[in-house]
Amino acid sequence: MPGFPQQKPLQRLKADVRKLVEKNLLGDKIESLDPTRRGSIQHEIVVLRDHYRDLRSGPGDGGWNYGESEDQLIAYSLAYYPYYVEVVPEATAKISFQTERHWNLASSHKDIRQEETKYAIVGCGSAPELYGLLRYIRHLAFVAGDERPVNTRIKLFEPNRQCWEPLATAVTKPLIKRSVWLKEAMDENVVRIFWSLETRIPDLELPSEFDVTIVQHVLNEVRSEDRANWLSKAMISLVPGGLFLVVDVKPDVHEELQGMGFALVNVGLCWSDKGERRLDRVVTNLFRDLPREFERKTVEVKVSFYEKPAVPKTQRRR
Repeated sequence: MPGFPQQKPLQRLKADVRKLVEKNLLGDKIESLDPTRRGSIQHEIVVLRDHYRDLRSGPGDGGWNYGESEDQLIAYSLAYYPYYVEVVPEATAKISFQTERHWNLASSHKDIRQEETKYAIVGCGSAPELYGLLRYIRHLAFVAGDERPVNTRIKLFEPNRQCWEPLATAVTKPLIKRSVWLKEAMDENVVRIFWSLETRIPDLELPSEFDVTIVQHVLNEVRSEDRANWLSKAMISLVPGGLFLVVDVKPDVHEELQGMGFALVNVGLCWSDKGERRLDRVVTNLFRDLPREFERKTVEVKVSFYEKPAVPKTQRRR
């Protein structure tokens, strides 16, 4: 199956994110910052990469907090944000094809032009997944030859919403507003987005209403014992025929998910410090003096998904 046709190539998306960060958070070009400020951002990038390596090699303890400073948010936006946008449309397109849901991810028995499709994005942070999902929904309308999108509601769950709000305001919301199609869809109340402040993920109770639940790069931060308990409850909360998508960097997370009935998919994206999708040196001055161990080996993006059995036709008629 061909990959998702990118509406905004990754290199352009990186440039857009950087410009929004410079305009809305820094107020200046990154190259023009004083050495102390550049050094602070560089330090935060190194800290984030070290944390990533720790997650790959050992268990998360659930104690990490992102967004504790503006420089950490800026580091995250440069080193990770564009790539996290990219995963959702690629993953949803591939899984939609595998589950024979070519036009949308709602239950196949629904009339996609009349019934609402409900998405949950859990642990969304500054919500790069939201922008990626909206790109996918836009693609669905384009492929279907219909400029009017599927009736869509998206709810975002983030326990540290206040920490992430500056980056969501500086980058995610402007990216969404730049799309004339999305702005018109939201003005017409066809696409509805709800930002919410929630409890810690292990304690989060999802309502039983979502057609699709997306959890990206989150479960690696949750203790294994809490993870299994929360997943069991979250899977139940799906509507019949609903999909649960988990994107994660930890192999043991995917192993646990397969034990719970999830299927594993290799999306076909690779991140590294080489090639088109290198976790890149967006600003040479930030990355020039970093040690060689800063470089990351190639990481394949993998997604586990669970499809809840649909309600039999005889039951739907009642």
